[in-house]
Amino acid sequence: MATRTNKNKQQVQQPAGSVAQQLAKIRSNGHQMPGLTNAQQDFMKQSKQKVNGKALREWLNVSGIILIPLMLGIFTINSNIQQNNIALGNRKADIQRQEDQQKENILDTYIHDMSDLIFTKGLRISKPGDEVRVTARAETLITLRQLDGARKGIAMQFLYEAELIINLDNKDVIIRRTTMPDGLKHV
Repeated sequence: MATRTNKNKQQVQQPAGSVAQQLAKIRSNGHQMPGLTNAQQDFMKQSKQKVNGKALREWLNVSGIILIPLMLGIFTINSNIQQNNIALGNRKADIQRQEDQQKENILDTYIHDMSDLIFTKGLRISKPGDEVRVTARAETLITLRQLDGARKGIAMQFLYEAELIINLDNKDVIIRRTTMPDGLKHV
């Protein structure tokens, strides 16, 4: 019995390298080796749990290393898409404002030019075929093609109120009725 006790002491006092080797054997074949004491078996179970816990921690660490940048990348892409959509909407709105401003400038310039022809060049008292009348007609036709419906209406109202659409004395028409917007043909 004394030899058995000495044998157990020797097995318990084995260097850590041999325990690690035995642990590797247990892990590889999945069962316990005969001849190990309860203390050695408990030690090996604790070591195995630590190894599994360490493996789980390592897996979580590795998955965190992969998932966090992946999630940040997805967030960044989504954010960029949203910003691009907002920028596209802003560009469309800017283009619309620029076109609207351009049409407004065309109308303002037309009214200014026609007023100049009326007050300084005698457009109202001009005769058919006069240079001022040809210029006024050409400018009117070009301008009406560039304007939207509401601004065409404003231009036509200006011409009507300035008595340039129909000269009542000789029935001379500066612009033809067919070039008028549909809503103003009755004027």
